[in-house]
Amino acid sequence: GPAPLRPPLSSPEPPLPPPYDSISWQSPFSTNNMLGGTDLLAIDSETGFLTGTPTQEGQYVVGVCVLEYRNGEIISSTKRDFQYNVGVCGQINNAAFFVPTVVCDSNLTVSFNNQSNTSLNLFWNFGDGSTLNDTSSIFSPTYTYPDTGQYLITLIAGEGFSCADTFSRIVSVHDATLEADFEVNYDPCEDSTMVQLINTSFNPNSAISGSTWNLWNGESDTTENPVTTIFGQDFYQFALFTNSENGCFAFKIDTIYTNPVNIRTEADSQICRGSEMYLEVFNLDSTDNLSYQWFPDEQILDGQNTNLALVAPILTTTYEVEATNQFGCTGVDTILVINSSIFPPLQVQSSVDSVFPGGTVQLDATYSPNYIYDWQPDSSLTINGTNNPKANPYVPTAYTLVIEDENGCKNADTIFVRMKSFECELPYIFIPTAFTPNNDGNNDEFFVRANSITDVYLAIYNRWGQRVFETTNLKNGWDGTFNGMPLESAVFGYYLEIECYNGQTHFQKGNISLIR
Repeated sequence: GPAPLRPPLSSPEPPLPPPYDSISWQSPFSTNNMLGGTDLLAIDSETGFLTGTPTQEGQYVVGVCVLEYRNGEIISSTKRDFQYNVGVCGQINNAAFFVPTVVCDSNLTVSFNNQSNTSLNLFWNFGDGSTLNDTSSIFSPTYTYPDTGQYLITLIAGEGFSCADTFSRIVSVHDATLEADFEVNYDPCEDSTMVQLINTSFNPNSAISGSTWNLWNGESDTTENPVTTIFGQDFYQFALFTNSENGCFAFKIDTIYTNPVNIRTEADSQICRGSEMYLEVFNLDSTDNLSYQWFPDEQILDGQNTNLALVAPILTTTYEVEATNQFGCTGVDTILVINSSIFPPLQVQSSVDSVFPGGTVQLDATYSPNYIYDWQPDSSLTINGTNNPKANPYVPTAYTLVIEDENGCKNADTIFVRMKSFECELPYIFIPTAFTPNNDGNNDEFFVRANSITDVYLAIYNRWGQRVFETTNLKNGWDGTFNGMPLESAVFGYYLEIECYNGQTHFQKGNISLIR
């Protein structure tokens, strides 16, 4: 007869109840070494990230158990297993990329820096659950997210190959609403001033969590509104780095400038009553374009609005100059001018009170290294500008000396030099009767001597009427030679014509004895 009917087999068949047999591991594998190498398979208990290096080809199955806790008590568990294959690859692909864990961008755009060791068969998944077009095969792509939030980005390097590698990380995307900003309060016209920094950073979506300042001198400061001091005319840079609680970061760098006016006036001065003087102010910063104002204005004779002002104070006066640069900064300095009515001491005298015309007289005046000397007239002086020149007047002359001291004060004195009576004849003209050219230093040359002679002609003849010497210069004397040869002792005749300073002339003939 027909076979009896049997109930159909269930599919799949339910597992048999425990107890179960233990797994027998093949060396070098074990419960503690599931990859058989020195780099053991391990799992991060918080992230579930598995790491390890297999040493043998084959198919492997890994099981993972996840436990859920509440208040320290296990409330559930989940088990999953998956297979992975290990094979020999021509190239080991390594998937890696860099992106900040927090990205703050006003367009919600994230840029990914691919650090993989291959550019073949790249596959990106940007974790945007609102679309299926959140993938790319570009080496280092960018992606714009539709909204803020956390996204899991995955990169597979060598997709489709047996040695493909996968790398993932989570990125928090925020709108870049954090603005780092600050105010700087200071006096730009001071070369040493306090600077107050005021933090005005703002983020409407998240509170500010911290700020750090980099000050002009390189120091760091974490106070909210720090105070520092700057010195000198220069530029100073400040930087503010700000974080918000959502992880966004922003910074601002600002540079401030100080533009003080740097001027210097001359030292306090003295001036003689009735005299004028210039007051000068010096601009110590060549980059500044300064305008000037002198006070009191009514005492500025010339040079108002310049750096050189002419004054003539009747009384001791303090003058003030105000200089303003192209930045509107102002500097002030003062000069004290002391008015003096004291005349510098002066006395003028001469070695003699009268001379023959053309004679020499020594003039002498009170000496001071601070005096400026000016003699008038100076045509008959050997030099001017000194306290003791020599004079050779031909007519009676009044010499007037004006001195000026270091304060500009002046004084004057006059001395009169008279002329001695002079006739253009003997004995005012002296002609020797003999001379001895023996080189003993006494009477070795024959000279005609006289004062106030303007022109002269002297000729000497021997007894045969032969001319052995002639000159038109009183300073040239005869040394008793002829054609370079010394002459013997003898009597010689001379012929002399002279014209004196007063216009008179004189003619003289006579004899002169040469004695050896």
